[in-house]
Amino acid sequence: MGRNRAVADSVSSIEEFAKPLLDYLESVTEQVLLVGHSLGGITISYAMEQYPEKIAKAVFVVARMLLNNQSFLSSLPPNTPARLPPGSKKLAYANGRSAPPTSVEFNLKQAVDFLYSESPEEDIQLALSLLSPQPYVVYRETVTLTPERYGRVPRFYIKTSRDRLAPPSDQQVSIDRNPPTMVFTVDSDHSPFFSTPSELTTLLEEICKMTIER
Repeated sequence: MGRNRAVADSVSSIEEFAKPLLDYLESVTEQVLLVGHSLGGITISYAMEQYPEKIAKAVFVVARMLLNNQSFLSSLPPNTPARLPPGSKKLAYANGRSAPPTSVEFNLKQAVDFLYSESPEEDIQLALSLLSPQPYVVYRETVTLTPERYGRVPRFYIKTSRDRLAPPSDQQVSIDRNPPTMVFTVDSDHSPFFSTPSELTTLLEEICKMTIER
């Protein structure tokens, strides 16, 4: 995903999925502002546990904030209704049908409806050209998060008020279970970097400038 074009079906752990980010954090000589969107909440949480001293602040943009020993799937709000219609996602089973899925891929038409409903057309076309399968292990593997490491990094949450994939009520469950330092809201679909880029950028700049005791 992103610059790294590893085949999703070959990724067997969150550690492997997060390796490009972990390699970057190992190499930096100053603290960074780490931002995760949606499923990226899993990746930055894992990175916070591994390199808390390298991260000044972590920002969860409509991203899952796990508790210790939770997975993405086990962290979903209780009794969450199916948001996506049948056929909206395609599972791949590279290890056979008797084994867990190895990757998941969005149906592109449904992606527009649920990820980019408020986004400009030119950005939607760009996004659709870049969407790729996601390793399924990132959804089902549990993550160890400790107060001494993950808990040292100040967390900020940005809610998206027009989100069809993760409605504000679902986001609030994650916020209430694992309260961050501060919560902000943008009037956006699931992809504020397309639908409200100026507002998102302004918030990130404000968070950067905040002085937070660790």
